[in-house]
Amino acid sequence: MSFDEGGLGIARKRLIERIIVSNWSIKSPIDKSYSYNEMLFIIQEMMQLEGKNYLEINNANRGYEIFRNFVELLIYRNLANYDSMILLTGEKGCLTDDTIIYTNKNPKGIEIKKLIDKGPIKVLSYNTKKFKYEYKLSDGVEFAKYDYVYEVKFSNNKIIKCTGDHPFLLTTGKYKILRSIEEKDEVCCEDFNVATIIYTRQLGKQNVYDVVNVRDNHNFIANGFVVSNTGKSSAAIMLARYWCRLIGRPFIPEKNIAYNDKDVKDKIEKMEKFSAIVCDEAIRFALSSEWAKRSHRELRKSLGQIRTKHFLFILCFPLKVYKLESSYLQSYVNYWVDIYARGKSVIYIKNANPTQDAWSLKDFDKTVGSYNEFTSEEEVKKKLMKHPNFWQMMKIPKVPEKVYAQYLVTREKNVYNESDLLSSISKEDVIRSLLILALRDIMTNDTTLSMNRIILHIKNQYDININKAAVQTILEDSKQMISKVRETILDGNLDESYKTEYKMTENNNTIE
Repeated sequence: MSFDEGGLGIARKRLIERIIVSNWSIKSPIDKSYSYNEMLFIIQEMMQLEGKNYLEINNANRGYEIFRNFVELLIYRNLANYDSMILLTGEKGCLTDDTIIYTNKNPKGIEIKKLIDKGPIKVLSYNTKKFKYEYKLSDGVEFAKYDYVYEVKFSNNKIIKCTGDHPFLLTTGKYKILRSIEEKDEVCCEDFNVATIIYTRQLGKQNVYDVVNVRDNHNFIANGFVVSNTGKSSAAIMLARYWCRLIGRPFIPEKNIAYNDKDVKDKIEKMEKFSAIVCDEAIRFALSSEWAKRSHRELRKSLGQIRTKHFLFILCFPLKVYKLESSYLQSYVNYWVDIYARGKSVIYIKNANPTQDAWSLKDFDKTVGSYNEFTSEEEVKKKLMKHPNFWQMMKIPKVPEKVYAQYLVTREKNVYNESDLLSSISKEDVIRSLLILALRDIMTNDTTLSMNRIILHIKNQYDININKAAVQTILEDSKQMISKVRETILDGNLDESYKTEYKMTENNNTIE
């Protein structure tokens, strides 16, 4: 009998097998006869901490065994009608909006603030294996957090402003976050030179930004220095994807990932039982400073369905955990997964009978101390063993390229749902998108043209190789942008500045 048709389901069957093998030391549980008391014992063990004890047997920290066991545990919880809301954090070291980065379209440099939420871009990056600079695709520039910023001057007279946890590449080939860099440390610069710190001074709190998910090299050049970047969406995708695999359903980014409070609310109310929902930008509705918004309050009313519908619900949150709205943190979240390095995470479990602080947050400062992505795994575990909520270190598999490409398409579609996006779109952006779509239309109507032929022409004429998948992403981005602009015009929601900018005609609302 399949999972959806009823019965035990594959996860519960595996749990029963582990209970029997562990307690009766037999290889084939199906060959044993069980007394009434033995069956009661098995049921009791299944209910005891939702079978958690049996996930830790032979649980050596190798490969992705803990990752697989963790997702199975989440299914056991849901079968027992417990909530499974996961908080997934991955705080970033970030830069101020006047930081200069280098893209293939702006090789002389461009301020980060001009690229915020504009979608995927190719940024100048450093290949530490081949010792060369190259342009690599990234997901683009995003707001990261509001945090303390430091101005740092180096011996080459270059200055950069960033948070204390932003990583810099040293000549040793390792990264160090700003607050850990010593005077003797030599930081890599874009011109193959090195520099040391002259001074650092705090500038107070500011909005800071990050270039997200630079492919392959996982770094980019900022104000002339090689700096690293981090990500968390990949971890959420892999947790949800493996969950879907265990219950026999496909993971579909457009179906399983939500981007705003309305989208999350709709998915909670409409999706079938045992669905996985990833809230890719939970900061949009779960930030403590914005708890009073009506749409956020409406969403919280829907959260009660998570248990009754047996959902896996993942909140991706890029800030410090205490900035999460307290009702989520203290009432709804059951497991907290913190991404402290690429592909490496820590799992915390909520206190069973919390009086006030379900996560013993104060104990982090008192007993654990600081660590980061450059601290050895053994040292991180040694520190975390002192915390009462620490459970496991967990390695997270890399998202397959095909799945990640699907995620990017879905993510870009939702970028244009932002209410304030039009204010950042220039007339030149619209014209470029229209030209791209016009080329697509010509290719559709002219059988002598094809995408491959265009790519070949660019290679032969301009000696530049471009990827077909990247072209498809740009086409999709252009389509979504023009669709949103036209929708806004036709709805009559364009403000006076945009009416002037696009010179709308009164008869047919066309763009001139």
